Amino acid sequence: MKHIIKENEEYEILIYEPILSQVKQLDIEIPENYKIEFYDDKKDKTILIAGGNHSFGIGCTACGVMFPNILGRKLDYNIRNISFNENNYLKKTYENLKEYKHSKVDISILELDYIKQNDDIFDKYYKKVIKQLKNKSENLICWYAIPKTELNKHEKLEKIKDKFSNDKKIKILDLSFIYDEEYSEMCTHSKNFINDTGNIMIYKQLKQNIEEINSIKNNRRKRIWNI
Repeated sequence: MKHIIKENEEYEILIYEPILSQVKQLDIEIPENYKIEFYDDKKDKTILIAGGNHSFGIGCTACGVMFPNILGRKLDYNIRNISFNENNYLKKTYENLKEYKHSKVDISILELDYIKQNDDIFDKYYKKVIKQLKNKSENLICWYAIPKTELNKHEKLEKIKDKFSNDKKIKILDLSFIYDEEYSEMCTHSKNFINDTGNIMIYKQLKQNIEEINSIKNNRRKRIWNI
């Protein structure tokens, strides 16, 4: 960065580690007459993201375009991500949430199902995970993106949407349009993987729903204040 930083200028630098890796040590070299300060960005609000391959970022070419990381950059929230790089992730999510000791979060975002998730695993754990996240968050957004050729999965998920339709704490989003002919070439690598553009589409849908949740909260506060 030295050659593009002018005198008395400051830059914020965000460093992502590769998706499929574990960084044990990071060395940062600083030229003479320069200094670096580590910025602890403590926000008041927190989003908890749980899910499988899509939430983990499999299919993205870079960490910066993963939808959880876009949310972290664009919205004024801390992001906690407990996603897993495997098909049958709901079981691991359930086990992880049992040990989750953090305080209650503002919003949880759950990748509800995946094209290759075993239906028996899904049936056994989806209610349990939804219950866990409802207890750990003020609002819960569940979403899924599954090719519409998977008729049995879609029929089951539509019934679940109807089941929770009257629960004001839960929103269930069907983002399967990503696999429609209009979008699939642009947003996916195959039935199994959503690419960079697809993650941007997911981010936009989630952002819209987060803004709606905040708008409802703000209106409720205004009514209370007026009373």
